[in-house]
Amino acid sequence: NFTHASFGGEGYRNLSFTGVTFIQAADFSSADFNCYTSFSRATFYQGEADFSEANFEKGGDFYETQFLNEAQFRKVKFGDRANFRKAVFNDRSRFYEACFNAGAGFGEAQFNYGADFRSTIFKGVFSGHGACFNGKSDFADVTFEEEASFQDANFNGWIYFRGATFKSPAKFVRAIFTGIVNFGESTFNSTS
Repeated sequence: NFTHASFGGEGYRNLSFTGVTFIQAADFSSADFNCYTSFSRATFYQGEADFSEANFEKGGDFYETQFLNEAQFRKVKFGDRANFRKAVFNDRSRFYEACFNAGAGFGEAQFNYGADFRSTIFKGVFSGHGACFNGKSDFADVTFEEEASFQDANFNGWIYFRGATFKSPAKFVRAIFTGIVNFGESTFNSTS
């Protein structure tokens, strides 16, 4: 249990949980990561991985991370780039009301039980290139301030972008939608 823990600070540049296997639930809710933090290739085996309301001040790396149970990132804040490229979410993943202040990479990520990004703000470029969304995926009321790319993404199931705001180009080139899609009341403010 790392609830409300503070990592890094003066003199710390990086924190690494690279390749770590968390056998039981891992609770990092409300933790402050004051240095660049990597969970790259980590596995969250049993129980929930909870990063709700955590603050990744210098960014975070979840490259090829395996979430075998629920992954909670509700109201998480990334002060710098967030990398979830090739991450696998086997159960529910919740990112609602999160704030990504720089780029957010979800390229080739797999959401096997849907994804909840409701009311999330992406202030930097969003890359979902080649991502796979299975089940119900909810992007309602999401704001993309920079380019949002879902190029070559697969949406297998119910996908909801209702009320989403795209302030820069939105790219869905070669994306595949096999279920119900809803872009009602969305705003596209740039040539997409």
